[in-house]
Amino acid sequence: MAFVPGLNRKIMAKLKSEGVHMSDWQKNEAEDPLKVGKIEYFEKFSGTGRILQKDVTTIPFHTGRTTYPVKEGDVVNYRLEMGPLGWQAVDITKKP
Repeated sequence: MAFVPGLNRKIMAKLKSEGVHMSDWQKNEAEDPLKVGKIEYFEKFSGTGRILQKDVTTIPFHTGRTTYPVKEGDVVNYRLEMGPLGWQAVDITKKP
């Protein structure tokens, strides 16, 4: 089973029992790789923060993956990438 940000094993087991397949979720991700979210938290000193997604889960990011100086409250476009510690936001740009 694939890792889904913000879902724990109990929820994933419930989805599986209801016939929801993670491959369907992965297919949707492949069809729409560009995401929209809002910078919920940003720590300037460490350069890290979290982006709030539409499904109210958060995704971590680092300023090394941004194209502009970020601040809390910005609405951004980004892509998801599997990093060594799980999903992370990359190619972060400010939404026009």
